[in-house]
Amino acid sequence: MKNLVFLLIISVSIFACAGTESLGLDKTPPEKPTMIPHLGDSGDTIDGIADYSFYFTTELEENGIDAVSDGNKIKIEWEHLLDNDLDYIRIHRFTEQDYLADSLAYSTIIDSINYVGVDNYKDNFTNDYHVTGKNWFYFIETFDTSGNSTFSDTVCYRLLEKTLVQSPSEFTEVNSMNEVDFIWNLSGAQYYKILVFDSEREVIWSYQPLDLEDTNIPYGGAEVPSGDYIIRIDAFGYQTTSTPINGKTYQILAGAESEERAVIVQ
Repeated sequence: MKNLVFLLIISVSIFACAGTESLGLDKTPPEKPTMIPHLGDSGDTIDGIADYSFYFTTELEENGIDAVSDGNKIKIEWEHLLDNDLDYIRIHRFTEQDYLADSLAYSTIIDSINYVGVDNYKDNFTNDYHVTGKNWFYFIETFDTSGNSTFSDTVCYRLLEKTLVQSPSEFTEVNSMNEVDFIWNLSGAQYYKILVFDSEREVIWSYQPLDLEDTNIPYGGAEVPSGDYIIRIDAFGYQTTSTPINGKTYQILAGAESEERAVIVQ
């Protein structure tokens, strides 16, 4: 009887070990994430559509890496991740100066976020150091529930100084949009663009002054019905190139978005 019990224990142990060996752990890394470079700006003419709007929701301008209106921040985006066992994402950031100073340990992990289907991230630069006038590079690292990880490709953008909008005021009520004048300060950009959005975030008028010194522009679009409108005055720099980063030279676009102002046409 004792021999029978002993053999049974051995058999169970062998089966258990064989099961652990056959099941093993998931060692397959997630699919490589794809970052979205800067695709353009609202108000551009894209695919023959003048005053194109990148807003597909009322929350986010879905045009890849870009400046945002609420502070000196950069927004990054990546293509939707299809793996169904993703756990969290690490956000990595570095500047061109960081890379040149130390090409072995140049990037910083600025955040780790649980993956809940969100395909964008806003860098608030919580260290409070000067962020404009630098070439910023970003990539992400995705982790699955077994701890496997994969790095994405890298995207970049250069943040400029914002324009300070003097007119219209933060909340302006008018009888006609034709009463609105757009006045702002020069921020050192190479060109500017006035944008007027309706409440659905569609661009109803955009204008790029030809004279850089002309910072007092009357509204020049079509008359609009009563309703709520949003204005922004963006600043832009011309495309530049980076020092080769890990053997690749990046084409870098530059910009800044002013804080938004609400205009109510009665």
